[in-house]
Amino acid sequence: MRIAVHAMAAAERPISEAEQFRRLAIACERRGWACLRSDDTAAIEEFRPDLVLAEHFLVPKLTPFPTVGLLWNPPFFWDGKDEAMKNIVSYDGHLFADPQTRRHVRDLVAGLPVRFVEGRWVPSCQATPLAAGRRDGLAYFEAAWDRARHRDIVAAVARYGWLHLYGPPDEGDPPGLPRRLMLPFDGESVVRELGRRAAALCLHSGPHRRTGTPASRVFEAAAGGAVVIADAHPFVRETFGDAALYLDSEAPPAAVAAAVARHMEWIAANPEAADAMRAAAHRIFTERFAYDVLVDQLPGLAAEIRAAWASPPAVAAESVTCIVRTGGRDLALLDRALASLEQQTHPAVAAVVVAWRDAAAVTRFVAERPASRLRVRVVASPDTGCRSTALWTGLGAIDTAFFAVLDDDDTLMPNHLAGCLAVLAAHPDVDLAYAGTVAVDETRASRTLLWFSHFDPARFRAANTIASHAWVARARLLPAAGPDPDFVVAEDWYLLLRFACAGRIAPSWRLTAEYRRRDGDPSHSALAEALPASLDRIRRRFHFSPVRPEEPRPEAAIGEDAARIIRRMIRRRQFRKGLTAYLRDLRGLPGRLAALPAFLSRHGLKGLLRRIADRGVRPGR
Repeated sequence: MRIAVHAMAAAERPISEAEQFRRLAIACERRGWACLRSDDTAAIEEFRPDLVLAEHFLVPKLTPFPTVGLLWNPPFFWDGKDEAMKNIVSYDGHLFADPQTRRHVRDLVAGLPVRFVEGRWVPSCQATPLAAGRRDGLAYFEAAWDRARHRDIVAAVARYGWLHLYGPPDEGDPPGLPRRLMLPFDGESVVRELGRRAAALCLHSGPHRRTGTPASRVFEAAAGGAVVIADAHPFVRETFGDAALYLDSEAPPAAVAAAVARHMEWIAANPEAADAMRAAAHRIFTERFAYDVLVDQLPGLAAEIRAAWASPPAVAAESVTCIVRTGGRDLALLDRALASLEQQTHPAVAAVVVAWRDAAAVTRFVAERPASRLRVRVVASPDTGCRSTALWTGLGAIDTAFFAVLDDDDTLMPNHLAGCLAVLAAHPDVDLAYAGTVAVDETRASRTLLWFSHFDPARFRAANTIASHAWVARARLLPAAGPDPDFVVAEDWYLLLRFACAGRIAPSWRLTAEYRRRDGDPSHSALAEALPASLDRIRRRFHFSPVRPEEPRPEAAIGEDAARIIRRMIRRRQFRKGLTAYLRDLRGLPGRLAALPAFLSRHGLKGLLRRIADRGVRPGR
């Protein structure tokens, strides 16, 4: 088994996700599995994993491999953020840390006609023997991304003298805190250090408590054998029960510190009972939540995803004919494009290769390719200097119920046709289904999200947002194409505009079209000069059209405008409330101001505005 973790940042950055990967890698290595963590899609492609784990909702699915998202952050951090929600929807499945997040994501994907796989995942550790020997003190590991959250509690606890504090130094610390110890991000040092501590203070953020989403601290403590002293967290209570000690983290800091002191006194006075508590928590962790156990599900999930990539039974026997235009480029690119059609999970695929140049050579090349289930025929097209001529020649050769387009230098992920067909099968009134598009920069070996959105007729009329090869359409749309418009370029957008006037277009919400580009490619650079003239012609052709693609139903337009206005009003109100809450918190304000430069460098101004608005939706504010 080969597992790749698609990282949200450079793998060498010392963040908690890097530590989690080292622990996961240790568990995988025990099984003889290969494991990679990288934010470089080229490295992931070269690794050729059986399964990709997207470690954060900031990471969309960008590679053709089965991909599941690790949903170990509560919805509070991503709900209402359009890009994050689209990233979550782009995955083939999801691993959840709590039932509420699972319900939330199920709501998000409920309208999609594709099957998502599910499993369980928590930020945990590899299985480790329970440490024996002398223990002392209370461990507290700060969350680097939100250090000020429990600072008042930590300062109050520190006055009792037995606190061991871990994490990077912080100039915003109040006086009296012990010096922090910075442990290496090696997957083992944290648990080893906890094996020397009597207890660990495990505090969660408000969103984590409300959703019942566990953080890593409770699993680290259980693995290391430190007695868990946790806040009133539903997951911890339900899972560890009497194998942990609890307190009310919403109480005043002095009261929280006093509760911690009582627990520490009990541990010191009852060593045998404390050891029994450690053993019980360690057993629960080892049997249910160690990475060695969680990875058991991964081979089955990868197989489930590939099975879910199949076409719906209602259209599995229907052929899809793909128009592949070629001429003037290396035939190796044509071979790659045809190979991506051969790898489709939809069983019935045909290709009409439209050769607008060197038709005889293309015919020989296709005939010499190894036999496969892909039915290929070559059609010659005049070399008129207009890209539209080859496309309309291909449209005239369609003889199946569904058709698509693929340029010879682009490719499709294996589940592309099946994903679009699933929408068409589920919605008979939809005439064309399109997928999201990943831009593949072959010169720099990188992948980025290009287009992935709802179909907005007004926006689409202003600019193309659907790649030329990202869609599958019903043959009943063919008459709407009309005659060849003799376009040098932008013919694909013009065709889709014609289809938008005649039929209904819907997204598949699968990221499966790969738009490939290379520096210095003369087959593309020459087209840029002709683009303005083609755009002018498109505007003229639709100027007097009785039906225009930008004209949604009036009631739909009014509803969309109303929803947009309401969302904006809610967000502004949340921002005002959040800013007021921060300014009233005079004690924590100096620390937040000191941390502001680092926060801005990581999250930017938009991230700061989101954080303030998020503060405005906390209960009681």
